[in-house]
Parts: sequence; C-alpha cells; structure tokens
Amino acid sequence: MSYTSNFQDEPHTATHDDEYANLVYSAICNLDKEIAERAKLNTLEWAKEDGLTEEETEKEIKRLQRNAMHSCIDVFDEAQAIVECMESRKAGEVILATAEAKIAFDNMCGTLDDYERILYEAVRAVMLRTPTYEEWLAQNPTPDTQEEDQA
Repeated sequence: MSYTSNFQDEPHTATHDDEYANLVYSAICNLDKEIAERAKLNTLEWAKEDGLTEEETEKEIKRLQRNAMHSCIDVFDEAQAIVECMESRKAGEVILATAEAKIAFDNMCGTLDDYERILYEAVRAVMLRTPTYEEWLAQNPTPDTQEEDQA
C-alpha cells in the first residue's frame, strides 16, 4: 500500500502505521488555520492605509484564504505524487519541502501573488515547527533503533 493511500479519508480519521508520518499529516491538516491567520494579518496590515471598509477588508481576507487553500491542494497533490515511491519516514519532510519549493519557484513571472505569499509563509511556518524525522526519532525511539543503539 502506498504512503498516501492511507491518508485519503477524512483528515481527522486518517492514520498511518508510521507515527512520524501521522505527526506531519496532522500538521498539514492544520495548515488552513495558519493560512487564515496569515491572510488576516497581511490584509489588516495594509487595509487601513488603503482606506478599506471593514466589509471590504473581510471580503479580501476571505478571498486570500480561498485562493491560498485552492492553490494548496495543487501543491500537496504534486508533493504526494513524489512521495508515493519513498520510504514513509522521510515522506513528511519531503512533502513540506516540496510544497515550499513549488510555491516559491513555480510562478511564471517570478513574483508571488498575495495568496501565494500567504500560502508560502504558512507552509514555511508549519515546516519550521515540524521536527525532522531524526529529531522526532531522538524523542520517540522505536524498537528497531533501540536495538541499533545497544549493538
């Protein structure tokens, strides 16, 4: 069974036999909260300067969130396609790194739209908060790694 096929259910019910993969997937499932917060902060930053009404500001925040989440689906689909043939313990790092790279560099004109920048910042923030597999393993040794340490 492939790595990602275990994650096709509802985000809160999907599980994987690899605890680290579950940690990374959980972080990805919460990306919408990060995107929402960044869209709000970025919009509020310039809305007053541009003289937007409260209603216009709310519409702009929702537009940025919607566009970022729509773009996010494409980004993670591409990242998961790469991960299909990998060992699951490295997959989480690759998904986050691939998403970050795609958002940052896969733009025809070389600059990011507002919603792309928000998505990039959200993915980057999640990536920086998520431990690497080695960091996670140091805190959560498996029977296999304990045997290796004792040998």
